[in-house]
Amino acid sequence: MSEPATKNNTFDDCDLDEVQGAMRDAYTILGIPYSTATATLSEDDLIDLFIELNKIAKRASEAEKLAKKAISSIDEDIIKYFQDKGQQKVTRRGMTVYLHRDIWPVVDREAALKCLSSDASQEDQAAALDNAKAMLLEKLSGDPETEHLVRSSYSPQSLRSWMMNDCEEDPETGLPAIPEHLIGLLAMSESYKVRSRKS
Repeated sequence: MSEPATKNNTFDDCDLDEVQGAMRDAYTILGIPYSTATATLSEDDLIDLFIELNKIAKRASEAEKLAKKAISSIDEDIIKYFQDKGQQKVTRRGMTVYLHRDIWPVVDREAALKCLSSDASQEDQAAALDNAKAMLLEKLSGDPETEHLVRSSYSPQSLRSWMMNDCEEDPETGLPAIPEHLIGLLAMSESYKVRSRKS
């Protein structure tokens, strides 16, 4: 058995129970008595502990991906729940679940595809959308108010920020009004996502 590692990492100051729980799990798997100070471990045990913690992290990451897929599958039901109840948030079990409103300017898909027949191929639809995006870029770059948003493409984040901060609100939709030179090229996309935070 090699000498104990000299590094004196400690988990005593960590306020995350999950980290200490993962450490306990790894110690248990390795059959090592649990200690919050890693200085008591041999170098071999420290390497084994590192490997087990990585395995736990990988399983946690995979579990997180699965949980996110499961959350996505019930998102629409929860949005409907909020709409039916006329609520924006619910607090229970130490968490607040709330509706997060997301608004983005996007290429006006409806306007871009209106000249195509209803049975147009996916390739034709993609070409029409590409053409609409090119026209949008041309209009954005040709106007002194929006030219700073465009390089060889435009930044959706910058365009969104500009529209949210500098464009007047459309009284009918409550969303930023599409500037006149971009009507038929740009539309506002609004989506809701369910999020949570510690209460």
